[in-house]
This record gives sequence, structure tokens and C-alpha cells, in this order.
Amino acid sequence: MATDTLDLLKDWQLSVKQVNPRQYVAQIPQLLSGDLDLGIVGLDIVSEFGQGNDDLIIVHEALNFGDCHLSPALPNYGIFENINSLKELAQMPQWTEERPLRVANNPT
Repeated sequence: MATDTLDLLKDWQLSVKQVNPRQYVAQIPQLLSGDLDLGIVGLDIVSEFGQGNDDLIIVHEALNFGDCHLSPALPNYGIFENINSLKELAQMPQWTEERPLRVANNPT
């Protein structure tokens, strides 16, 4: 997504430089003083963390790049040996309200 984002900002005539692995800085000549934080994130992040933030302005809701995929990984032995779908996994009797099936996020 970084390349697509940088290309988009370049199309907007913003010269961006990367100051560390997770931060980029751009000079906007029309902004005379102060700071402006611009974030390009998935709508799921905005929904989860941006609720009730009066300073948050959504400029564009669909940039049409970036994807998210769920790739479950299970051992192929023991209680998981015959599990071949998420539906089968979710229907296993081990999962209860007190001990639900959980999905872990492993960003790469």
C-alpha cells in the first residue's frame, strides 16, 4: 500500500519523504502555519478508533487499493486434523461463550 499511497500523494503534488519506517513528512506550501496530520488507513480502522473524534475528517472513503485477506493456519493433526473450512472450525464443540474461538492478527 505504501507505493500506491505515495503515488496518490504525488498525483496531489505533495512531495513526501520518509523520516522513519512508519512516518512520512510533506511540505504543503499553502499551509502557512501549524501542523496537519493526514492518515491513509482502512475504513475498519476509522470505524474502530475514530468514533467520537470531532477532529476526524474523512476526505475519501474508497481509494480502491489495499487488500486484507484472512488466511487461517491450523495444525493438520489432533483435534484439527479433519477441519477443512472456517465453518467447520467455528462449529467445533470446544468453543463456548466462556472460551470463544479467537482470531489473532499477525501483520506482515
